[in-house]
This record gives sequence, structure tokens and C-alpha cells, in this order.
Amino acid sequence: MFIQKRIVNRFFVFLLMLWLISGFGLQALAREKDPNEQTSLSEGLHKENADGNLPAGSEHKKDSRGWTGRLFGPILKYSPEYGFDILDIRRGLKGKISVDLSTTVQSKHMWHGFDLYNNHGVVMPAVGVTLGDSGFSGKYIRAYPTGSGLEKFVQSLYAVFYTGTFLKDTPYVTNFTTNYFYYGMPEFMRRKNDLQEVGISFSWPKLLGNSGLMPNYYFGMLWPTRSNTNLKGSEGFIHVFGLAYDLNAPNFWGVGKGQTFRLSSDITYNDGFGCGADHDWSHVVLGASTNFGFGNLTFTPFVNYQISMDDSVNKENELWCGVNATYRF
Repeated sequence: MFIQKRIVNRFFVFLLMLWLISGFGLQALAREKDPNEQTSLSEGLHKENADGNLPAGSEHKKDSRGWTGRLFGPILKYSPEYGFDILDIRRGLKGKISVDLSTTVQSKHMWHGFDLYNNHGVVMPAVGVTLGDSGFSGKYIRAYPTGSGLEKFVQSLYAVFYTGTFLKDTPYVTNFTTNYFYYGMPEFMRRKNDLQEVGISFSWPKLLGNSGLMPNYYFGMLWPTRSNTNLKGSEGFIHVFGLAYDLNAPNFWGVGKGQTFRLSSDITYNDGFGCGADHDWSHVVLGASTNFGFGNLTFTPFVNYQISMDDSVNKENELWCGVNATYRF
């Protein structure tokens, strides 16, 4: 009972953090747009001058917005063209809605340090949808093991994302992505083993100046969907601290054509995230990847090496490689 209350309390803290980021981040984005094009509800109805006073002739007082306007102003928008809107969804949908089909082939099925198929490979076809410039996107993924005897362990993943940026035009510009994952796990011993995860990631491309280094951070929370599950004890949290660098090779192909390689490293603190996981620093991952584009088709080969530090997550160091092919319509 104590653990359940702890999970619920942290979940509400996560929702509060998500509201603050999305609300004030969108408010910052709105300020960079044409003020005649779209403003927040509170600013549009009770616009103040730069000195903090209301426009001349207004009969409202400075605090007439009240607590409702201050809370929901950054999220609820109004414009003559779209009317009332939440999170700029309808405005963003005016752009092109894109669909992508992809397949990823990996030599191992690694997930937050866990080797899910025990040294067997995986093939993961996926379909994704991006809703214009609204920031919303979704993806459906199937995971098929390549090893014999694992045919019953096919997994499904349903994912929803919201992506945005705030503090633009400053050294502290922050890109963020919130996510929700639903893991459709195989049934075992007549028990459903589905899991759910919510998380948020941040990256700071200008924080370290012109060094090319980009710090990033991910926070995730995992819990089993049903109480009658074989994965009891999976509920927990994860913190991933990373650093990425884009290495440019100007004459990589010898004909004046360059290539960019993404080098990455991260270290994970596992706070009970996953069945049987301890509360400790669990692993470090070093990776390298690059892209090859052919019109709407992109190939991304990659290689990763994991240094495992916590036996409850993984007792072995892991080396795996793979390639992703994505076609965007």
C-alpha cells in the first residue's frame, strides 16, 4: 500500500512538471509569433502595456484576469481564425500530416539495460504519424524475435509524443519531448504482463557554447497495467543522463562529400524500473550512428556498447548493432 501511494504521489508530481513545461513553453513560443496572429486567452482579453498598466480606456483592473486566466492562459489560445484552441493543435494541423514506415533490425533487443531476448536479435517494423506542426505524433511498433523457440514472445508498443521548444534565442534553449508508452507483452501462465511508461526528455543544444556537445536527460516512470501480473515489482523510475556530439567528416567519401556521425554516451540510475531492478547506477551506453538519405528514404546504421554495473539489470557487458530504414510520405 505504501509503494502504491508513493507511485501515485510521484505520478502527480510528474503531471505538474509536464503542465509547467508545456504551458509556459508554449507561452514563450506564442510570444515569438505575430501578436496579431494568435495570443493566449488571458493576454488577448486583458492585454497589458510594457509598463504593467492596462491599455488606456480599459475599465478592468490589472489583476482582473484572476487565477483562472493565469493558470490556463499559456495553454488555452484564442484567434479569430481558429477560435478557442488547446495547445495550438488546430493551428499545427494546418501543416502537412506526415506518415512514416520504418523497420529496425538489431542483433540484440536491448531496453534500458535489459537484454529482453537473451542475446537473440529482433526485427521491429513500425508505422508513425506526425500531426503537422502541432508537436503531437504517434507510433505503433511490433517486435519479432529472430531466435527459434521465441515465437510466442512477440511484443507490441503503442507510443504517443508531444515535442516542443522553449527559451528560444538564448543559450538555454531547451528541446523537450513528453512520451507515453504502452507495452503489449506476451501472456504467460494465463496472466497479462502489459506495462505502461510515461516520461519526459530534455536536450540543450547551445548550453555548452560552440563545443558541439549536447547534454540531455530523460526521466521515466514504469508500472504494470494489471495487478494480476507476472511482472510485480516492475514499478519504478529511471534517470538517464547523456551527452551527444555530432562529428562532421567534411571529405569522408573522398569526393568532397561529407558525412556526420552522432557519437553518444549516457549513464542510467535505475530506481526500481523493471522487474527485480535495484536502486542503483545500472549501466553506461556508448554509441555511434549516421544517416544515409535517398529522397524520402533514410538508412541509419548504428552500433552500441553497454557497460553493465548492476547485476539486477544485466550481468554482462553488451555489444550490439543494427540498422533502421525509414520512408516518409
